[in-house]
Amino acid sequence: MADLDCDVTAVALARTLIGTRLVSRIGGVETAGVIIETEAYLRTGDPAAHAFRGVTRANASAFGPPGTLYIHPMRALCGLDIVARDGSVLIRALEPVAGRETMAARRSGAPLRLLAAGPGRLTQALGITRALDGQRLAAAGCLLSIVQDCCATYKIVSTPRIGVRKATEWPLRFCAGGHTLLSKRV
Repeated sequence: MADLDCDVTAVALARTLIGTRLVSRIGGVETAGVIIETEAYLRTGDPAAHAFRGVTRANASAFGPPGTLYIHPMRALCGLDIVARDGSVLIRALEPVAGRETMAARRSGAPLRLLAAGPGRLTQALGITRALDGQRLAAAGCLLSIVQDCCATYKIVSTPRIGVRKATEWPLRFCAGGHTLLSKRV
């Protein structure tokens, strides 16, 4: 199986990630979920992107090479972005498929519907912290990976992004249409 090609546009990567599996090996336990919701953020001209105002110490990973993990603060938790050629892709929701008990324990017993529906919930369920910021998906020893051999196929729907205050009408949110575990239903 070939590694995921992240050297594409953020929009292309956001679409490509739907139906793939995100696997975490944090804490020596494997947890995983099928990616069912993403959002693309562009480095140039996108006022909702963390990279919009240029490089800072906090967002430097968002300017890394394609495949870099950009882990950023999000309320009390953190969000997971994967860097693409011209921006990054926020992973918004997963359908848990492995390690559900561990995910539920990390989320204080949350039900399946709330295990990984939303970027902060997702990172908490998978054990992702800011310590992974700047790592590369394809690098040896990276505790996260994307698996493309998943048998899930979905009708991909594009909608305006959610949870942002600027460029709210831009249709850069991609999700598995009709899926019941999205962070916000379509």
